Amino acid sequence: MKLYIMRHGDALEGPFDDERPLSADGLLEAGRAGMFLEKSGIRLDEIYHSTLLRSRQTALEAGRHVGCVGRPPVISERKGLRPSDDVREFASRLDASTNRNILIVGHQPFVSRLVSLLLSGDEESILIKFPTGAVTGLENSASGTLWSLRFHVTALLIRKGCGFAEPPQ
Repeated sequence: MKLYIMRHGDALEGPFDDERPLSADGLLEAGRAGMFLEKSGIRLDEIYHSTLLRSRQTALEAGRHVGCVGRPPVISERKGLRPSDDVREFASRLDASTNRNILIVGHQPFVSRLVSLLLSGDEESILIKFPTGAVTGLENSASGTLWSLRFHVTALLIRKGCGFAEPPQ
């Protein structure tokens, strides 16, 4: 299994956290992340996002720009991806023995804790920080128990390193 974990793009402030939309910069971060994955030859089977608006918007925008395996992107809301949700419970539902490519769009501190758990077995020992729009790629061994880091890129690296100005409309 190949797992891509992304923090949502930059969001606007608002009185209701669940309903905070992406800012203009956040939409650009999401689109550029999708273009980065596409240009890297990554094809997805599914994209999961949390129940929060900014995560759904990020998943939809990234999904517009990344290729999927044999069909349009399957983008679905998943419980258990909110900022303070239990990463162990979510990780236990991953079927790592499959040959699937999944993008998970979530929040801090959840995404940092999930990556740390998968790489080291310790969710408290934060190995990678996730600014908005950052994407990490992990790969699971055939045994289904060992994960390895393939890459970690921030929105700034994607924009500067790949020369993306704006995703096409």
